Amino acid sequence: MRLNRTTERAYLRTLPGGGYVAIDVKYVRRVLRRGQYRGVMLVERRSSGERHGRLEPIVVARATGNTLDSVLHQLLPAAECNPAIGAALLRRVPPVKAKAPRVRRPRIVHNVHA
Repeated sequence: MRLNRTTERAYLRTLPGGGYVAIDVKYVRRVLRRGQYRGVMLVERRSSGERHGRLEPIVVARATGNTLDSVLHQLLPAAECNPAIGAALLRRVPPVKAKAPRVRRPRIVHNVHA
């Protein structure tokens, strides 16, 4: 059985071009074991709009540790580096497949006038 506290936002930064990157940390206390901090790095690519409120941010990294500092030490370098965020998004988001071009069959017209 685990007793959970609420998730706290430990880091937040806006991304160039819109959106944000955040680190959320939660302390998980266990009954028979020592508690642990669990953190996730979230990326929201949209700054605003109608889809912004409906979709959840993408989780691009996770970390666990005995202290809050150890979790931040694992996640913060990637959260501060835009190329690392882009690479993590490319690993997480499946590429959009282009639709195959539709092949048009030629129309056969029979000459009825002979």
